[in-house]
Amino acid sequence: MRSRVILLIFALLLLGLVLRLGLGPGLGPLLPSPTREHAGAGLGYPIAAARGNGNGYTLSRPLAKRVEFQATWTNLGPGAIQDLHIYVAVPPTLPEQELFRLTWSPEPSRYLRDRYGQEIADFEVGTLGPGGAVTIEFTAVGRFWRIKYDINPDEVGSLDEIPEEIARLYLADGPYYRISDPLIVATARQAVGEERNPYLMALKIHDFVAETLDYKLDGQWDDAPTVLRQGSGSCSEFTFLFIALARAAGLPARYAGGSVYIPSQAWGGRFVDRYNHRWPEVYLPGYGWVPFDPTWDHPQSDGPVSHEYAGSHGYALVFDRGDLDERYLGISYIDTANGGPAELAEKREVVWSGP
Repeated sequence: MRSRVILLIFALLLLGLVLRLGLGPGLGPLLPSPTREHAGAGLGYPIAAARGNGNGYTLSRPLAKRVEFQATWTNLGPGAIQDLHIYVAVPPTLPEQELFRLTWSPEPSRYLRDRYGQEIADFEVGTLGPGGAVTIEFTAVGRFWRIKYDINPDEVGSLDEIPEEIARLYLADGPYYRISDPLIVATARQAVGEERNPYLMALKIHDFVAETLDYKLDGQWDDAPTVLRQGSGSCSEFTFLFIALARAAGLPARYAGGSVYIPSQAWGGRFVDRYNHRWPEVYLPGYGWVPFDPTWDHPQSDGPVSHEYAGSHGYALVFDRGDLDERYLGISYIDTANGGPAELAEKREVVWSGP
């Protein structure tokens, strides 16, 4: 009898440990965990500098997941590629993204860091002949939360409180923004009006982009004025327009990108992502970087714009936060290769499954 009691106690302790680590049976949401609050601001990955009541954001409904990335690059010719490098953004550990393990195959030749603080895995391939292919893989195991920022407009600092380094990096122009273009200048003024509260400015821009653009996955990456004129674009182009309007209005903005897990499209907890996703973030004095996703809040019918992803995002393996650095990732937010003069083709997928 005593041995059975001991075994029962041991089993209960083991079950508690499994649930605490988020590795329990089944692939759905884990048992609810207490809300976690974080504070801190800086240039690298500032999340929330608590202000007022201290509630920067809340995390909810954690999922334990294994995320497998695979990208195969093939040389389509006609010649060989010399000194080929493949760059992959290294997913960081974030409050909403707790990575227990990140393993590569093959191992990167080195790690680099771009001007925005993003870590880059550099794979030095060397020569790749016509028809040759190289595959890069990694597996990330961790827990992922939905994140929701609790923004009180009265507790958001003014535009004058934006740190100089943030303004220098994230109010700058770029080839996909063209913030001095007369159309962007006039549209930013139209979208924001006389509003000077950074949070309410971001919300107005979010609503304008979501209302104005139709979603179209056309494989193009057009700049913000072009996207505005044609009235449609992919998530990247929604993001380019949002960032251009925000910067033209004096509001620092950047992009984040990665793979978003969609539970409703997962079969038995397995979800295959071949498209990935990009969304904008805005720097709000007193809170830090806050996501605003006009793509997912774009109305699907004649209804109003959704605000579900204004100040939040769902389950995501975030690869990259920052902006275009032509030395490494360039316009991409996942991976890229210096392929010239031959043509390189990439086939990529990200697979989410149980831990």
